[in-house]
Amino acid sequence: MKAPTIITPVSCELDTYGHLNVTDTLGNITRINQKHAKLHPLFTENTGKAVKLIWATYLNKDYVDDAELFDGVVPEQVATPKARNVAQTTESKSRAFALSYAKDLVVAGKIEPDKIFSYATAFEWFLDGKVETIDEEALKILLGKHFQVNTGKE
Repeated sequence: MKAPTIITPVSCELDTYGHLNVTDTLGNITRINQKHAKLHPLFTENTGKAVKLIWATYLNKDYVDDAELFDGVVPEQVATPKARNVAQTTESKSRAFALSYAKDLVVAGKIEPDKIFSYATAFEWFLDGKVETIDEEALKILLGKHFQVNTGKE
């Protein structure tokens, strides 16, 4: 169970499920469950005042079980680290897909392991709309019967 914490609410917002999302002075958001709606007025009517949160645990998850106004000296608050949003770019998705596909060809015995990166590069370029390749064999597998080598002769 989490130790009691003290926050200073600056805003409160009720979500569509009836949970109150309380934002404190550091930008941290604490959810007060709909089952503890009796606590909601303590936050909505006392924004800007320090509130002591009493935590409980259910199924290994901490939740606010009780709260009370805090009259003492408010300790220095530390911001909770925010989860980083790591979004893959189209380029990194193409690269990952291409390398996975080239690895599958090695496992299937279609290409030699030392050619995996040249095939992956060809696949990535194909996925990104480029037509060049550093290995014509990779392009032959990729395009199959549609592959033609341009020799410059008509």
